[in-house]
Formats: sequence, C-alpha cells, structure tokens
Amino acid sequence: MNIDDLITGFEPARIIYRRGFQKKYNQVAGEKIDGVQITESELESNIGEAAGLDPRVERILHQPCVFELNSGRFYRSREHLTQHHGSKAKTYTPDYLFVLNNARHCFVEGKHTGLISKSEAFRKKMQRVKELGLPFCLITEEFFSDDFVRNIRMLRPYAHKILSIDSMRKVVTSTAQERSIGELRAEGLSQFELMTGIARGFLKINMRAGALGPHTKVSRSHRSTAHLEILPL
Repeated sequence: MNIDDLITGFEPARIIYRRGFQKKYNQVAGEKIDGVQITESELESNIGEAAGLDPRVERILHQPCVFELNSGRFYRSREHLTQHHGSKAKTYTPDYLFVLNNARHCFVEGKHTGLISKSEAFRKKMQRVKELGLPFCLITEEFFSDDFVRNIRMLRPYAHKILSIDSMRKVVTSTAQERSIGELRAEGLSQFELMTGIARGFLKINMRAGALGPHTKVSRSHRSTAHLEILPL
C-alpha cells in the first residue's frame, strides 16, 4: 500500500471510544477531518486543532494506519497487518497523517515528555520510524503553552468562514497601521470580522504573545499566512 491508496477511501485504523460517561474525554473536529474524532489525550486534540488552523494542512487523517516496523510497510488496520505478518509483529499506529498543500504529507505523533522518558519501547519505535525515513513529526506538551492553545481553539472555528466584500474592506482599511483588537472593536468591527480576518490570514497577530484579547495587536498580513503556520512540519 502507498500513501495515495491510504488516503483514498480512508477509514481510521482503529476507533477510540469514549470511556464511560463520567470521565473527561478529548476530541477534534472541523472541516479538514471526517466527523468528530475522540482522541486519547488533550495533547493529541490540541495538535488536531492546530492542524485545523494551519493553512498548510489540507486534510487530517486520525489514526491513519498501522506500521509493521521490521518491514516498514503499513496497512489500513491491525487485522490487515496480522494477515501478512502474524500476531506478534512489531507495530506502531501514529496519531495523525496530515495531507499538506504542497503535495507532501507528514505522520504526526503527540506524546508527553514524561511518557517518552519512561517508555524505552516507545523510544525504540521512534528510532525505527526515523530509520525508515518517513516524513514524521513528534510533538510534546512543551510545544503548547496555555495561551497558545486558547488562541488556537478560539480561532480554529473561523478558519473556513467567509467575509463579505464590505466586511473585507472594513478589516483591511482599519488595519493600515498596527492596532489593538479593543480599538478596532470600539470603531465598529465585529468579533466575527476580526476573528475571521485573522483565521483566514487577512490580518496577522503573534499567536504566542499572550492570550487573544482587547490588547492583542493586529495588522495587515499582506497576503502572508506565516503567522498561522504554527505546527513544526
């Protein structure tokens, strides 16, 4: 199987189910992913939300496949892999496969540093993935500050919204110079216009300069989406 075969007619290699009604669970959703996917950790969910905002990511495949680490081959499910390699094969299922806008793709894994340090088996799997030369990115909780996550989750729902021509004109003419969100709101720009302008890349902010709010500085992006290219892909 190759990547194109995997993407065509995609189905998750495994489904993560909600574990009881009383336990907190995490999820990721949006226009780039099929339905609402339950994730195994908040970190995994944060990565999916960030991908939903990052304009380089065109499609998000959750639990995309299962690798047989000795051969480097991958399969749609553990059942398919077992048919070829037996039940004792060394396997690995990445959290995501991101389909990118430059005809590339990248497998992505989210793992807490504490779990990495405690698990020699996981470190060996990551070393094998590296040896296979796969396009791969490992992201830990250190990548996400609380304010950064808040900003991502605030903006992501606006990433595919549309501004009217009048709203676009207001957004652009009001930000010839750097302004604060509070100033722009006082002049009549709506929350929807500002959040959509930022999430669609017409306006830019520093995503890591504190929580998005009235004091956040905003300026024209001049058609650059660099401020939204937030994942280390």
